Amino acid sequence: GNWPNQTLPMKLYTANFTTTTSFVDTTINFTSDNTASGYDFLADIVTISLAEITNLTLDINFVDENQAVNTLVGNFTTVYPDQNKSFTYSLITGEGDRDNSLFTIVDNQLLTNSIFDYESKSSYSIKVETKDQDDLTFEKVLTININNVNESPTDLLLSNTNINENQPINTLVGTFDTTDPDTG
Repeated sequence: GNWPNQTLPMKLYTANFTTTTSFVDTTINFTSDNTASGYDFLADIVTISLAEITNLTLDINFVDENQAVNTLVGNFTTVYPDQNKSFTYSLITGEGDRDNSLFTIVDNQLLTNSIFDYESKSSYSIKVETKDQDDLTFEKVLTININNVNESPTDLLLSNTNINENQPINTLVGTFDTTDPDTG
């Protein structure tokens, strides 16, 4: 029989398993032309990419010792097939997060939250998560290295500051000792 003119929304999902996985969100509008010959089909197709985040990188993973708090360490990048997505970054808890409190993230930048001393500790472990606007996430443990810089000596000592009068030339007065934070 004849169907009255009407629109019936319907969702059709198909999978494309080539290089990435995609689902097609299709709305098909059924409209009758009031004849027994059939129906006109109108379709709106929206592709939703479900490709996975493949990596999280930090362009620089080291910082010089003795730098002020909020010193830039490096910039995060998310490796993802769809470059039109935006990502957020955060420090998260879990295995590998032992030094998270010593760093902060602002936008896509890793900043120091402490003043580091190479002689005390030369590398730190953080756990970072990247998330896109569709809540797709990826986690990675990263190592941040501290660069040793040549620090100025902090003290100069002389073992003896007294000498008896009438000593011959080249008589040993004492020996010098320098205090320096750099070992060796």
